[in-house]
Amino acid sequence: MKSAIMRLIVMRLVAMKLVVIKSAVIKSAVMRSAAIKSAAKSLLYACLFLLTFAPVAKAHDTDPSEQPVTQTFRGRILDAYTEQPLPGAAVVILDTDPLRGTATGIDGYFRLDHLPLGRINVKISMVGFQPVILHNLLVVSGRELVVEVRLEEQVYTMDDIVVRPEVRKDLPRNEMALISARSFTIDETERFAGSLGDPSRMAANYAGVSSAADQRNDIVIRGNSPLGLQWRLEGVDIPNPNHFGSMGSTGGPVSMINNNLLADSDFYTGAFPAEYGNALAGVFDLRLRNGNNLRHEFMGQVGFNGFELGAEGPLSAHQKGSYILHGRYSTLEALKAMGMSFGTGTAVPEYKDLSFKINIPVSRGRFSFFGLGGINHIAMLDSRQDEAQFGFSGTDLYYDNQMGVLGVNYMHFLSRNSRFTTSLSVSGIFGQVEIYELADQLDVPNIVEDLGETRYTGSLKYWHRLDSRNYFNAGLVLDYYDVSYTGRQFTERIDDYIYYINTDGKTTHGRAFVQWQHRFNDEVTLVGGVHASRLFLNDHYAVEPRASVQWQFRPGESLNLGAGMHSQTQMKGVYFSERLTDTLALSYEQTNRHLDFTHSMHLVAGYDRLLGEEHRLKLETYYQRLYRIPVSWRRPEFSLISQGGAFYFVMYDNMENTGTGANMGVELTLERFLRKGFYYLFTASVFDSGYRGYDGVWRNSAFNNNFVFNILAGYEWRVGPRSLLSVDMKVVYAGGYRYLPIDEEASRQYNETRYHWDQAYEKRYPDYFRWNARITYRLNGRSVSQEWALDLQNITNRSNIFTEIWNRDQQEVTTSYQMGFMPMMTWRIHF
Repeated sequence: MKSAIMRLIVMRLVAMKLVVIKSAVIKSAVMRSAAIKSAAKSLLYACLFLLTFAPVAKAHDTDPSEQPVTQTFRGRILDAYTEQPLPGAAVVILDTDPLRGTATGIDGYFRLDHLPLGRINVKISMVGFQPVILHNLLVVSGRELVVEVRLEEQVYTMDDIVVRPEVRKDLPRNEMALISARSFTIDETERFAGSLGDPSRMAANYAGVSSAADQRNDIVIRGNSPLGLQWRLEGVDIPNPNHFGSMGSTGGPVSMINNNLLADSDFYTGAFPAEYGNALAGVFDLRLRNGNNLRHEFMGQVGFNGFELGAEGPLSAHQKGSYILHGRYSTLEALKAMGMSFGTGTAVPEYKDLSFKINIPVSRGRFSFFGLGGINHIAMLDSRQDEAQFGFSGTDLYYDNQMGVLGVNYMHFLSRNSRFTTSLSVSGIFGQVEIYELADQLDVPNIVEDLGETRYTGSLKYWHRLDSRNYFNAGLVLDYYDVSYTGRQFTERIDDYIYYINTDGKTTHGRAFVQWQHRFNDEVTLVGGVHASRLFLNDHYAVEPRASVQWQFRPGESLNLGAGMHSQTQMKGVYFSERLTDTLALSYEQTNRHLDFTHSMHLVAGYDRLLGEEHRLKLETYYQRLYRIPVSWRRPEFSLISQGGAFYFVMYDNMENTGTGANMGVELTLERFLRKGFYYLFTASVFDSGYRGYDGVWRNSAFNNNFVFNILAGYEWRVGPRSLLSVDMKVVYAGGYRYLPIDEEASRQYNETRYHWDQAYEKRYPDYFRWNARITYRLNGRSVSQEWALDLQNITNRSNIFTEIWNRDQQEVTTSYQMGFMPMMTWRIHF
């Protein structure tokens, strides 16, 4: 076991070899990468150790003479566009004899008591609205099943009415999204093998998404940089929501997003609606569910993401408000406090996160308060001869990171057909790094970074239904940034620090959008809109028209087309980076403050077809043209769109917006929804992604791994009256990541890593292959439900290449590999 741990630690450490790159910014960030990677791999072993010996709460014994265990199913039915309650909607449990059902009350609520445990299918219908069928909802004993369902209004014409198939679970919640969008559920984040309860890893199974790496959950969409992804929570844009993440990235080893709090949410991979801005690649629009507003419920969990406790319930017995609160604590940190050692010395990841939502209905509206936050720390100390260093030349590293968001939303219904929402939020991400080079024998750190970014956001959005054919919404968003960046490197020549960034700055980013949907009939829908934004730091602005159309020419079969302009500001640290202009006076200049937005034009065409009631076929093809990308004359082969997929971020001074790029590809999805215990998902993505740097030469982008194939399948059995057993599999085969080849001769001469930039991204690592499995057993007691899951990662123990590094000790290129076979366990209890 110990040798396996060390092998994984080495994999995490290899990025630290990049420390010899002459940029001090790169140096500190890469060393931060090594610490984080080592910690994440060690965490996997700790979860297995803990759960093997963890005490298991005993469920009530099953006695045939006892009354059957049942549960309550309840919820609310709303209009999809206005979010007004729909009284009189019929709710029927299918496949019951006699049929069980009820109707919603005047406020849209319904309730069905004494339902047997297991999977149920529910049909919801109402005159004038398209019916919805909810398939395979899981009824367990430990908590009530509570849903919120939206029905879409029908359009009546003088012709015969054509009844469309029931609304499917994969369609997005956002009615303005007609292409390159789908919704996902909590169940999918848990069911898909290898997802580990992480929405990012779950999304990697969808067409158009690639992530051929084990140590991070970056989302690469259609060959774009992960930086092109926008994270949104409860309608508010948020910073990187990952532990050991950083500014300049959107991924990390462990997600702060707690899937136990998620409601059905949307994921977009291109040509997204006009309400989304400041993103080039895609959008993760996450929603938190409301807590149970009638009774208190609790949960506990131990697994990959740590120890977790959660609670939800009513705020009071006199009104329908609710709360939900979950907190997590690093598994390894807890075991370290108990005196356990994992052969990693001081390199033990310490992290915690907290998520909550409070929902308060009021007359003609509702308030919701929400929050997400996490802190993490790690130290890698070669001075204490940490085994985690594994022979790496002496460095002590201390790293701390914090991320958080707090917000409040107020929705007010102006009439049956109109409403507005106003939001206020504050979010921030902060990181501190100290690096000591032991060979220098200094009393002060060689590298010191303290980076902080706080964003205050206010927004106002308005929705209005003109009639059953026309829907309109518009909004204003204002972001105020308060940044503080300090980064310095000790220079023996002047016996002092030289700053590569040292600024306190403030800027404002304003955005506005308007969009309109017109439904010619129930078969043809058109959506058009405009998004506009302005960065007040340098007065650059962008106006982005967008449009999409859907033609459902046969029931369950449609053609879709989407086109639009999209833009994104640069990472704020790029604008405020500094160059030393006078070594005597130690004066600095901000040389990137002038940079414009990066722009992208999206064009997508798709075909979508239901194959019977259980299967779905989807085909999409796309072209994206990127322009005004920052490039640098100091490194003519460089482009900023190749950044964002690592723990470090490379940039240069005096960059200019003259780079271009393009992405094109085709995607196939063949899917069987979970029916009668069985599902499968096959996705295939074939694409090409490239760019031109300052030198005008066309190159592959860093994320052009050309193809990704995913096959997922699972089956669920009922084991007795109170238990379910499920087995899920996933196989992924993808092109390896592109890389910069190391110049061995130059590296040996200068005793630091040097690259063949003239061969940048010409070659890929060998193809990536991985087979994951998950076995889950659910047991229901009378008032307690439990779940045990065993995840088997990389069953074939495939040695996928992680990276190649220049080994200064051995004076040669060394190959490091990603995670080998790894079993992990999760235990969860609801009561």
